[in-house]
Amino acid sequence: MKTEKYIWVGILAVVAFMSGCGEKSTKYFDGEALLKTKCAQCHNLDMPPKTYKDEKAPPMMAVAFHIKDFMKVENPSDKKPKFIEFFKEYVLHPDAKKSFCDKESLASYGVMPSQEGKVTEEEVGAIAEYVYDYYDQEKFLALMKAKAHFDALPKGEQIATKNGCLT
Repeated sequence: MKTEKYIWVGILAVVAFMSGCGEKSTKYFDGEALLKTKCAQCHNLDMPPKTYKDEKAPPMMAVAFHIKDFMKVENPSDKKPKFIEFFKEYVLHPDAKKSFCDKESLASYGVMPSQEGKVTEEEVGAIAEYVYDYYDQEKFLALMKAKAHFDALPKGEQIATKNGCLT
């Protein structure tokens, strides 16, 4: 009888633990994976971006840099949350009046079609957070410096470096 009581207490403890004891659980969204599956059909995700003749949309790096550069905030710590909120709003409800794109880009690419129904607000939030963190100007400058260093190497050393022959 006592053993049966402990079994039931154990089962109830496991059920309570698995259900979060009535608290709302937060689902994790992988912003990088979502960016690749939801955005790469139209946006070039490379950093630095390669340009293509028939691009459907501006490179994601350009999108991130434009929003960061033109978004006004009084406190720098407000920039990331404001970026994420703008990104979510624009992806789900795009409008030329809200856009940070220059007129030439808008004329070339047009206004982004709404992604409502194709992506959830939580997914867009995860994408926006990843975009904000990944497409960083300091990271971009470091990549460009490394590329310039690589490009300055003699051709043979470039090939050896690229193929890992120098280790």
